[in-house]
Amino acid sequence: MDLLHSWGVELVVHLQTTHSRHEGLFSLASTVADLHTTFFCFFAIWFHLRRDTGIRLIWVAVLGDWVNMVLKWVLFGERPYWWVHETRFYGAGPVGLWMLMLLVVLVVCMSRVYMATHFPHQVVAGVLTGVLLAEVVSKEKWIYSASMKKYFYTTLFLSSFAVGFNLLLTAVAVGWMDMCL
Repeated sequence: MDLLHSWGVELVVHLQTTHSRHEGLFSLASTVADLHTTFFCFFAIWFHLRRDTGIRLIWVAVLGDWVNMVLKWVLFGERPYWWVHETRFYGAGPVGLWMLMLLVVLVVCMSRVYMATHFPHQVVAGVLTGVLLAEVVSKEKWIYSASMKKYFYTTLFLSSFAVGFNLLLTAVAVGWMDMCL
């Protein structure tokens, strides 16, 4: 894993060195792709334009964020800025439409690496997880007619699972970390 992280840090430094003129674009892409923007802007826009797309978007965002959190706990997701302090951001439908969407995803992925918030393998894993979740959610028909009670129970389950899983990992983390070292 150290080799993968070392390669990731080299890529971060390379992107920041060779593409510094695109810093504004990468910063904007990271901000626009933030989960807060999804909840407060994209969901509202898509729900108004196409209700079914808005509902799918919110489900993918919620489940994706939940999976992201659980995977960080399980995989001990490190960040590039934990490895080096020299990175510039330490601490911090139609074919045309599909091509535009892929371009936006690519820029967002590059921005996450450029800003040193994720290693490249984490970005790839995030994209694959997001595509998988979007595919699963798009096939589920019950989400369009889910009652508030169903939303509540889903939220309760996801929250309980996350807290329980975190407690379990905390209880066994010392032994688990010793095996990893």
